[in-house]
Amino acid sequence: MHPTSYGFFSRLRNVCHHISRHIVVNSKGNELVIRADSILNQIVGKVDLSKILESPFGYFRPVIGDVARRYLACGDIRRGFARVRCPECGHEYLLAFSCKGRYFCTSCHTKRAVAFAGWLNEEVLWPVPHRQVVLTVPKMLRPFFRYDRTLLGELCRAAASVITESFRSILGNPGLDVGVVACIHTFGNFVNFHPHIHALVTDGGFTAGGTFHVLPKISLSGMERLFRRRVLLMLLEKGKIRPERVRMLLLWVHSGFNLDA
Repeated sequence: MHPTSYGFFSRLRNVCHHISRHIVVNSKGNELVIRADSILNQIVGKVDLSKILESPFGYFRPVIGDVARRYLACGDIRRGFARVRCPECGHEYLLAFSCKGRYFCTSCHTKRAVAFAGWLNEEVLWPVPHRQVVLTVPKMLRPFFRYDRTLLGELCRAAASVITESFRSILGNPGLDVGVVACIHTFGNFVNFHPHIHALVTDGGFTAGGTFHVLPKISLSGMERLFRRRVLLMLLEKGKIRPERVRMLLLWVHSGFNLDA
């Protein structure tokens, strides 16, 4: 699940966190706990979210409401639990089910991130040098990715193909296998919509015989130009931009595309 905008998700999570703990005291002094999911249902059901949210954040996908509801139920023992018992001492306790969400639930996301990193380290990554590659697109193109989420997958595939083809060309082996683990981020440091790719890549590639060839010191300008051209052609094929816009961005010295490694 890719957030429509991390800024929106951050605000919605804060609201859910607040209403899930909100208590109303009536005239008799009795504390009535307001069900946060009921409030959320009222908000989603009665408010025209398309008018409020779609202009600044893009299409309000149904999954957003589902994620928020699961977050509100995360750790609530009334929603289900497992009984954990020690076979030796007999001590037992109830463990509430979690929502297992990404990004929105900071607790579950942290656990998933740690587990994924451990799996990569133990099962996927070979003991060879690696580097991080970050690829970004200019501001004028970001709205296309905001309102058409399928383009994020195309952006990721473009980044992976540029890295692979560039490494093969530099090392002079068209059959070289290059390891790439790519992650799509849709937010920046200022919680703004900023689609970009973080990729963990092998600092070189493997031959068919399993020999690893380390990448020499290189200039990134060629890879950046190839990434620019690949993304622009992809948007042109999708009918998002016109040929004159492509020609303009190809000629700009500072196009807004960036590749850092």
